[in-house]
Amino acid sequence: MDIPANHNTTTNDIFTDTANNAINTILLMSASLLSTLGTLVTITTYFFIKDIKTMSRHIIVCISVADLLTCLANLSGLLMSPTKHNTSPVGCQVQSFLGTTAILSSFLWTLMLAVYLHMIIVEERIDQAKRLIIPWSHVICWPVPLIINVVALTTGALGNDGDQTSAGWCWIKVTGAEHSTVVLWMLVDGKGLEILTYIVIVTLVIKMKLHLKIKIRNYSRTESPYGTFLTRKTMMVAKQADRKLIFIPIILIILRIWGTIRFFIYLFNTGCTKDRLWLCQGLLYLHTLGDNLQGAMNCILYCFFTPKVYNSIVQLLCNVCCRNTCCKCCTIGSRGGTYESFETYTDDDEEDRNLLT
Repeated sequence: MDIPANHNTTTNDIFTDTANNAINTILLMSASLLSTLGTLVTITTYFFIKDIKTMSRHIIVCISVADLLTCLANLSGLLMSPTKHNTSPVGCQVQSFLGTTAILSSFLWTLMLAVYLHMIIVEERIDQAKRLIIPWSHVICWPVPLIINVVALTTGALGNDGDQTSAGWCWIKVTGAEHSTVVLWMLVDGKGLEILTYIVIVTLVIKMKLHLKIKIRNYSRTESPYGTFLTRKTMMVAKQADRKLIFIPIILIILRIWGTIRFFIYLFNTGCTKDRLWLCQGLLYLHTLGDNLQGAMNCILYCFFTPKVYNSIVQLLCNVCCRNTCCKCCTIGSRGGTYESFETYTDDDEEDRNLLT
């Protein structure tokens, strides 16, 4: 017989109290505001810097839009106390609907980015990759999460989970539902896709890194272009990209793994006793930070750690601040080096060479 999802009152109280204390509130607000700022920077630079309007950057912007909506939805959870979660289930359901739809879209767009990079790096099918991503990615990444959550909303699956698998916001309702049903909805409406994203991205990144290393090694041995992939002009760019690729799965897993651990704790009904209070609170705090820092980390990786974008931001700020006068900020902080990326390898597509270098 299935165990009711709300079987452990002590556990519920510990999670609810921790998720709504001052520490978690500060962490949630700080992380969400940082990600909101980061996503706005990512989106703004795409529209104001002409040189980076590429396919990969288009996907990054879509991820940023989804991350922005996730942060705003989670922030709205601060407006609802634990009592309001129960007495105003409609508000909790709306917040869960918006946040869960957005985070599913973020995972799907992240998968699209990994598939796109794999196609142009390993398979070297640049034109096919672009035709595949647009418009099919928009057909999948926005409507599918919406459909899933419309079904979840109409069947009453969305609501207050007592912060057993969230950290101050609403997700899947656990009160009055069987444990197996709640777990199934959690897998369908978030965790299943999240775990799949871990596996796919790690696999594809490993394949891309091995492919790059083989190309670089062969080029270094012959000191001549190898196939159509590398030239002397792009070999250093490929080396930089090879180093940067590893950060994609590392950042994703470090940020998201805490919520996944808490899901498995809930799955196996481990609960949270007073002797393990420090562990439960620590995981919840890390969950709060991880689920709300994705937008900020993506901004750092794809904007401030990408020389062309970073230099363009510096120059744009200087143009706004200094206008026609010469100022030190126009020269201080700019990063040298090539701006090309390994995304494309033909002169006709040179404007798309800027994602990971």
